[in-house]
Amino acid sequence: MESRGLSVADCGRLPTGVVAEAAESDFEVLVRTAIADATRPPVRRSTRAWLRSLEMHLDWVDALLFAEGELQVAVERLSYQRDPRVEANENRLRWVRRALAEARALANDYRLEVHRSREDVRDHLDAVHVAQRWLRRHFTEEGDLIREALCGKAGIAAHVPKPPDARDGLHAIEMAAASGAIDAPLTTAVSMLIKAPWESFRSAVARDINQQDARNTLLRHPLLLRRWHQALLELLEECTPRAHAVSARALGDLEIDLYVLGHAEAMRTLNNRRFFVAVLQRLAEYERTVRRLSKEVARWDLKRKEPWAGIEPEVQAELARRHPGEYAFVRRSLDPYGEEFGSRTLDPTWRNNHQRWSELRRQVMAALADGTWQTAVLPKQRADSDVKDDVDRATRNAELRRKVQAGLLTPKQAKRKREQDNRRRRAL
Repeated sequence: MESRGLSVADCGRLPTGVVAEAAESDFEVLVRTAIADATRPPVRRSTRAWLRSLEMHLDWVDALLFAEGELQVAVERLSYQRDPRVEANENRLRWVRRALAEARALANDYRLEVHRSREDVRDHLDAVHVAQRWLRRHFTEEGDLIREALCGKAGIAAHVPKPPDARDGLHAIEMAAASGAIDAPLTTAVSMLIKAPWESFRSAVARDINQQDARNTLLRHPLLLRRWHQALLELLEECTPRAHAVSARALGDLEIDLYVLGHAEAMRTLNNRRFFVAVLQRLAEYERTVRRLSKEVARWDLKRKEPWAGIEPEVQAELARRHPGEYAFVRRSLDPYGEEFGSRTLDPTWRNNHQRWSELRRQVMAALADGTWQTAVLPKQRADSDVKDDVDRATRNAELRRKVQAGLLTPKQAKRKREQDNRRRRAL
C-alpha cells in the first residue's frame, strides 16, 4: 500500500505492522498515526503500544510537535477564511497538545529509567564492583599481566583497537558510513549533492520542504546530514520574521490581525507560517535520522568490542581472589556507604557526595600504597548511632522478609509496615 494513501483513519485501523513499515520511510504517516492515536480512539492497542515503546517514543514526540504546528496553522487559515471546519480542527489541536504533554512526560520517564539501568551507573552503586576497580588501580602492573594472559588465551590483542577520534556524533556517523559500517552506498547522485554549490544545495533542500509527497531521500544520506542540517537552520532563520514566529524553534500564537494586512499579505503570512512548520518537521526528521544512525554506529561499536567485553571483569575478580586481605579492607571501607550498613548496594545520597567520596578513595588508596591497610582507621561517613540504626533496620527488614516467605505477610503488607517504620524513625 502506498504510504501517501494512508489517511488518519487508515493509520488508526490498519494492522500495526503495515503502519510501522509505512512510517519507517514516510514521516507523514507517523504524523497521521500520532494524530489518530490522539484524536480518534479506539486506535489499535498494538499501535498505541508501538508509539509509546522505548524505540519509538522520541519519534512520537517529533510527530506530535509537527502535528501541533500543522494544526495550528490550519486553524489560523480556517479562522481567517471563516470556514466552519475551524471548530473540528481546534478540537483536534487540543487533543494533540494533550498527547504531546503525555509523550514528553513518558520521554522523561524513559530517560531516567535508561540512566538508572545503564551498566556503568549500576556499577557506580555496587560496592563489589567499586572495590574491585580500586584494587585494580592499586595492582596496575599485576592486573595488566593478568589481562595480557587472558587476551593471549582468547587469541586477541591486549586492548581493543582504538578507532579514529570523532569530533562529534555526526562525524562518527560519517566515518562509519565511509568505512562501510553503515549500509549507505556513495552513489553518483549523492556525490553530486556533496559537491554542489551551496546555493544549489539549499534550493534542493527548499524544494524538498515544499514537496511533502515527493521527498528527496538523498538528503538523508549519512554523508549529507551535516549539509542538510545547516541548510535547514538557514532557511528557518530567514523564515522566522516572515512567519511572525516567536523564535527560530517555535511558531507560537499569531499576534497580528490578518484582516489588517490585506488578503495578499495575509495569505503570504499564512504560507510562511506553513513553510516554517514544514522546516521544523524536516529538522525533526533530521534528528530522527541521526538517532537511528547513531544506534547503528553504537551497535557496530559494541560488536567490534565483543571479544574484549568480559576480560576486564575477569581481571578484577582474579585480583580480588589473589589479594583477599586488601580486598576485604576496601570492602569494609565502603560499609558506611551502603543503603544499609554493609549492604552491597551503595546509597546514592552518600555515594554522590563527591568531595567526601574522593577523600575516602584517596585514603583507601594511600593505605594500600604504604602497606598500612591492616591497621588503617578510616573516617566514618555516619555517626555510631546512625550505623547502629542501619543494623537495626537491616534486622527488621530481614524479619519482614522471613514473614513474607512463611506466608504470614503479603509483600504489600510488608512494604506498608516498612514504610510505617521509616516514618516513625524519621519522626524521632
